[in-house]
Amino acid sequence: MVPAFFRLTEKFANIWEGRLKPGNEETEFPRVLEDISKLTLDIIGLAAFGEEIGALSSDSANPSPLHENYVLLAKPQPTPPLWKATFLHLLLIILPQKMATMIPERRHQEVMCAMRRIRDVTWKLVQEKKSSVLKEKEEAVEDGDEKKREKEEDLLGVLIKMNQEEDGLSDKELQAQIMTFLAAGILTTLFCSLRHDTTSAALAWALWLLAQNPEAQKKLREEVTPMFKDALNNKTPPSYDDIDALKYLNAVCKEELRLIPPGPMLSHINVALRPSAIPEKHIQPRYLSTVPTAHATSRQATKDTELGGYYIPKGTILIIAPTVIHRLPRIWGEDVLEFRPERWFEKPAMDVGPYEYLPFSVGPRHCIGYKLALMEMKVILGILITRFEFAEVPGWNVRRKSSITCKPTPEMKLLVRRV
Repeated sequence: MVPAFFRLTEKFANIWEGRLKPGNEETEFPRVLEDISKLTLDIIGLAAFGEEIGALSSDSANPSPLHENYVLLAKPQPTPPLWKATFLHLLLIILPQKMATMIPERRHQEVMCAMRRIRDVTWKLVQEKKSSVLKEKEEAVEDGDEKKREKEEDLLGVLIKMNQEEDGLSDKELQAQIMTFLAAGILTTLFCSLRHDTTSAALAWALWLLAQNPEAQKKLREEVTPMFKDALNNKTPPSYDDIDALKYLNAVCKEELRLIPPGPMLSHINVALRPSAIPEKHIQPRYLSTVPTAHATSRQATKDTELGGYYIPKGTILIIAPTVIHRLPRIWGEDVLEFRPERWFEKPAMDVGPYEYLPFSVGPRHCIGYKLALMEMKVILGILITRFEFAEVPGWNVRRKSSITCKPTPEMKLLVRRV
């Protein structure tokens, strides 16, 4: 996918280039996260079915159908009253599917309408891709060159090729697979989890941290410019291995994810604690109610166990907070709150284990797409740092908004100029 990342990021950089003031004057970019989100959204479309969703090229007057309805689905909504959310949830469970789609609630009808339009577009894409793959197969057979059949790299093309057996999926089932992939993207747009919004948020925070640390930005530019400038001039993307070998770029990405991990949620939860030294029959669990844990992930104990001297009954919900773990001085040193990519070339950071650095969780339920997201982040960051210089907007303070995700508030602004 590196060529796709590269091509779309170059297109994105050209759009930013067009917004800059003439010469070397700084230009204020008022919506950095929103801009980058459009880029990563198009990357989802390219990965899913070889078609850009159109987020980068869409304007408010002529949005592409996929982009328009995707944005509608992902639009943040105020939390409804508990009674309303519970009532709608029960209706969706009780009613048959066709009746459930007719529930006369404004947001519900918006979602249903957007989903119908997306289904229409994806059905058309399935048919077009299927025709394209069959035509390619026929040409390969005629030419006696089976390698031509290996050209498709998007998910839909791969599914269609794998599906050419007699007992394969129907076209409707293929469409459902693509809808599932898009649904994952929609959820990440809303919840900032992996792939679309995790990457865009991480990139926005990385640019912000580099704007605050001009020496680190300069050092990164010195490393990435030779490779990416040559690649941009020759229109030949660097290889996965070449990008992966850029040590300081890797350190910058890891340090950003350490300081501001992607999430995934803010938890207010009851945690049962019982000292294991006291016999269970003589004491009831002590509950710590509504413990707020920013940017945490939860796990449920599958059996009775002991952890840190405490008895954990089966079924207890435990909270793991990467933000807290990533800022422990005993693991990371006394400068734990500083953005310092060089720490990844030194101890103790060089020796941290998977349970001390976990921006994408860890274990059997870790994020399966983290390597792809990291490479996407490196390609985008490499091109942007090669072409632009970033600085803070004087007097504009950005803070992290802790909700299900970690987003900047107010909107992230940066000063940008040509290198």
